[in-house]
Amino acid sequence: MYNRLYYKYTVNDQGLNFNIELAGKSKEDVKVFREEEAIVVKVNDQKYIIGYEDFAYSSLYDYDSVKAKMKNGLLTIIVPKIKKIEK
Repeated sequence: MYNRLYYKYTVNDQGLNFNIELAGKSKEDVKVFREEEAIVVKVNDQKYIIGYEDFAYSSLYDYDSVKAKMKNGLLTIIVPKIKKIEK
């Protein structure tokens, strides 16, 4: 069962940056992983989803290289842009 996740995000030269407030949660309480066409945030027994279809240019981002960090109740998820390989 997936629940609605409230987040703020920004787009910059490096990619998509999501900020999610999870007050009172520690790094051990949170897991972030990819599942089909979405990023899943699991907080204890609750699952939340960020679907790729929410972003018009989702093909520009490397969802296989998602990074996450948790600090002071703020979860930051970084989805890097796909780097163009010059010939």
